[in-house]
Amino acid sequence: MKTPTGVLAITTRPEQDGLADCQYLQSCGLAALSQPVLDIVPLPHPPLTDKAATADALILTSRHAASLIKAEAERAGLLTKPCFVVGDATAKAAGLAGFQDIHIAGGDGNALLDLVQSSEYHHFCWPSAFHSGFNIKTALEEHTGKTVERVIVYEAKHVDALDMATITAITSGRPLIILVHSGRAGGHFSYLLDQHDLGAYRQNMTLVVISPRAAGLCGQGWHKIHILASPLRSMMLTESLALAGMAGDHNNASDMPLD
Repeated sequence: MKTPTGVLAITTRPEQDGLADCQYLQSCGLAALSQPVLDIVPLPHPPLTDKAATADALILTSRHAASLIKAEAERAGLLTKPCFVVGDATAKAAGLAGFQDIHIAGGDGNALLDLVQSSEYHHFCWPSAFHSGFNIKTALEEHTGKTVERVIVYEAKHVDALDMATITAITSGRPLIILVHSGRAGGHFSYLLDQHDLGAYRQNMTLVVISPRAAGLCGQGWHKIHILASPLRSMMLTESLALAGMAGDHNNASDMPLD
């Protein structure tokens, strides 16, 4: 389906997530392109078996972490422990990894913090990314007697360059909507524009950014920065369609990537 406005959406999520976003946007009639600016790279880490005896429960703030620890969590006997997750997408990944007792928060760090705080458990293991926009260990330990053992299992590393398809889209001069899922992603996308001598094209770009903090890391010179009222993937997709002058197709709602 051709986009009536000529607008193109570019998502900066890691590849598999970005492709899922593009598929949904395209199903609603908005042309979309995936340009990952971060790659998911597993990291060596202390064995989770060391944490199994002391952890009452697990915390998962990332579906990437849930997928990466699948085999290790099974060997450690962690799959039967309660698992507190940030939203539906992480819950799905945890279920696929084999976790049996999954407690789902409302899609952001504060909702997860509330859920964990109100639980009966006291000692948590948190397999996480090297960079995390919300440090639940700090938040939980500052306000409660609960403890969190953080185990860093992967890093979202910067990509080195923009794809040629992205460069071609940018230099075409068409209006662009850039989906920015984190401050690191926004800052690195801006850096890559300058590395390719494409900084002047910021004036054609409207950013859809997940939070005020992330917006502050994106820099200046954009046509417009639109900050989401709530840091949900579904809202980012819906707002991108609205900014392109289009409405989400409710018949396709079941195809929207999970928050």
